[in-house]
Amino acid sequence: MKTTLSILFALLTAPLIGQATRAWVTVASENATISIPAGTTLRYGAPAGTAYGCGTGPALATAAWVTPTKTATVVTTSALGVSDPAPCYVKVLQVEETTAVQTVTVNGKSVPVPALATPPAPKTYTVTCTAPNIPSPPVSGTTYPATCVIQ
Repeated sequence: MKTTLSILFALLTAPLIGQATRAWVTVASENATISIPAGTTLRYGAPAGTAYGCGTGPALATAAWVTPTKTATVVTTSALGVSDPAPCYVKVLQVEETTAVQTVTVNGKSVPVPALATPPAPKTYTVTCTAPNIPSPPVSGTTYPATCVIQ
């Protein structure tokens, strides 16, 4: 008995449905003077792998981030209202990308933060499988080989 079945499915090129991808852009290093618009999502700290800055020591094994409480003001990164998330490691300030371009000011210069890229639309494929040697009736619990074509 020859059995043919078709399956229609979507191959998602984005993360799992319901999971958001967060993209961060480094805009300033430690002790920079910054102006951040209200509503901007920030994080301050050191990415994993940052070199030790107090003599001899290991690179930072895991990232250390804190969320500043100050926005819409001109401050230095060291006055963001947060404790030092990684003593002896050079810190950076990162801005989370949004759907629109954002502009922050660092040491008196405008720094654009690009908008998130729009993920590509899911692609739809048709899969047709043929299993030519399935007896009638099929034997329960038995696996039968099949040939499938993706279109």
